[in-house]
Amino acid sequence: MTTIRTNCEDLSTSYQVAIQLVNELRTPTNQIKPTGYPRRQVNEWLWDELDSIGGTIVIVFDEVEHIEDDSILYQIPRARANGNLSQCRVGIIGISNDFKYRERLSSKVQSSLCEKELQFPAYDASELRDILRQRAEIAFYDSVVPQEVIAKCTAFGAKDAGDAR
Repeated sequence: MTTIRTNCEDLSTSYQVAIQLVNELRTPTNQIKPTGYPRRQVNEWLWDELDSIGGTIVIVFDEVEHIEDDSILYQIPRARANGNLSQCRVGIIGISNDFKYRERLSSKVQSSLCEKELQFPAYDASELRDILRQRAEIAFYDSVVPQEVIAKCTAFGAKDAGDAR
């Protein structure tokens, strides 16, 4: 199985996402420009690149809510059934902190996705403390970050919806 991860934070259209995916799958010397191609051509390049990998491919769209038009979320799951792919099977995972995002998807996307939603609860103070201690051990020299600083950061994080960032 092959996993392709794409952060969609700076990608607002399906066209931009397709360009990004093509470039992630190509060598640095074979990249395409971010604009100037017909959408059909970009999609054909994407299908060719995916088929050249073959097998099972999972595409993970982090911050998927930034994609304003959802046609890529419709096209990828249907690519094999539509005859665009023959050597691979592709699934997608969309990651978002926006719980209402799914409601904004077009009805055709909603019907073509076999969605399963997983929600992860916010971290509690104890979990945040463990995460921050672990990260501090990796990021800083010993004794640089006092435990009181980690405790204070933990308190702020727990108060702010349990986000470790």
